[in-house]
Amino acid sequence: MYITSKSPRKVLLAALPVTRESSLPLYANQYSPKKFTQHQVFAILVLKEFQRCDYRKIAAMLVDCPDLCSAIDRPLCPISPRSRRHHAGCSPRPSPATCSTPR
Repeated sequence: MYITSKSPRKVLLAALPVTRESSLPLYANQYSPKKFTQHQVFAILVLKEFQRCDYRKIAAMLVDCPDLCSAIDRPLCPISPRSRRHHAGCSPRPSPATCSTPR
């Protein structure tokens, strides 16, 4: 049975049960950090292929659309350290003129 959709949320909702019915273990290793299950990672990869984008764009999409994260039972989305600093309100880099060393 084929399911077609243009909605990213519906694609995630269709991919997640497929992985849950498979024999894929929840985590790849017992010592893994357990941030994401392999089912969630597979659903995100399906969405990445569906959107025809790279990993940075799909991570940005998940950050911008929290309802996509909730569709895969994930309250927090992957955030890169660079975007964490950006959203934390850090000041911009000082200009070279203000960082000059005394001679």
